[in-house]
Amino acid sequence: LHKEYRRQRQMCIRDSLSQPHLIKMSNQLINRPPKLVTIVTQSIRKSIVEGELPLGEYIAEERIAATLGVSRTPVREALMSLQFQGLVETAPPRGAYVFKPSYDEVVKLSEFRMFMELQALTLAAGNQLQKLLTDLRRATAAMRTAAAHADRLGYGKADAEFHDALFASCENPYLTEAYQLTSGRFDTLRNFLSGRLSERSPSPADDHDQIIDAIAEGRLEAGKTLLADHILRMAKNYKAAL
Repeated sequence: LHKEYRRQRQMCIRDSLSQPHLIKMSNQLINRPPKLVTIVTQSIRKSIVEGELPLGEYIAEERIAATLGVSRTPVREALMSLQFQGLVETAPPRGAYVFKPSYDEVVKLSEFRMFMELQALTLAAGNQLQKLLTDLRRATAAMRTAAAHADRLGYGKADAEFHDALFASCENPYLTEAYQLTSGRFDTLRNFLSGRLSERSPSPADDHDQIIDAIAEGRLEAGKTLLADHILRMAKNYKAAL
């Protein structure tokens, strides 16, 4: 990570010398490489979301620091940031753990997600209907392709893209920002449950098809009802998985 950080910084400095417009009056670079703690945060977040660090897993700062080739300081700062996102929980003096919500917590989280997505769908259908339908269909097709190849992470990624499409077309940055603050927990739980797709029938992709059809046919309220049922089902599936 140190080598990658230095490489990105050198590239930015080189580009700024050849492109003066990238320099502020104070000679402070606008185009800066990401801070080391940002890179560490993204790495740990990816490990949590994709399940490499399972729900409830103890997070050893020393081991992560050694794996990433950094000191414990950026790891500690990264864990603080991830705690704010709800992906990490601390239990002094034992240390940090990957979040592992109870069934009741997942119910509340699902309810929050439902309220956000229903509002995003309402706005998106009124603002960018055709873009919304295109993005939803593309994501659903990707889900089926991933399922056919038993690609758990690909399936979860495509599933996330389906729901993110609602916010990409809602044209309300504040709603999108609020959703993104908790999206890491949704994505983590989605990937956790996608490993059990073969045990469930019908597939979530079938729900998506019905939601898309309702929206495309102008039956927005029916589409919202289907979306709400689809989201709230996560808590039931989580309870069964536990």
